[in-house]
Amino acid sequence: MLSFSQLEFSLAPSVVEKPPGRDSALEALARDLLLQQGATTLAAQVCVEWSARLRTAAGRAESGAARILLNRRLWAHGEAEIDRTLRHELAHLLAQFRAGRRRIPPHGIEWRRACVDLGIGGEARCHNLPFPMRRQRRR
Repeated sequence: MLSFSQLEFSLAPSVVEKPPGRDSALEALARDLLLQQGATTLAAQVCVEWSARLRTAAGRAESGAARILLNRRLWAHGEAEIDRTLRHELAHLLAQFRAGRRRIPPHGIEWRRACVDLGIGGEARCHNLPFPMRRQRRR
């Protein structure tokens, strides 16, 4: 028979996840980074949230809403990875802000320039974090 401590350990979640919702500390960091680049109107609008809906992506930038969504499972990979992903997604917002209404490629020259300005020059297009995909059976 299992003891209480063994049962408690077996029921504990295997991955540490951040609860969904806005993160005021990361929003403040994003605002500071944008203000350093002279993007004051974007800095006033930016919103950073932890999302339960992202599965394999580390983050996503929504330029129309000036919103950055971060995968909750990113929390388990530490502060450095969170900071890098935040800057990666912030570069998408900054590149689109600088381009105005002109349509730009997601990881094109403008985005790479924004990455350099945000301190992550040479940033890769995709992450290599182990976010396992949970398969669900079809009904």
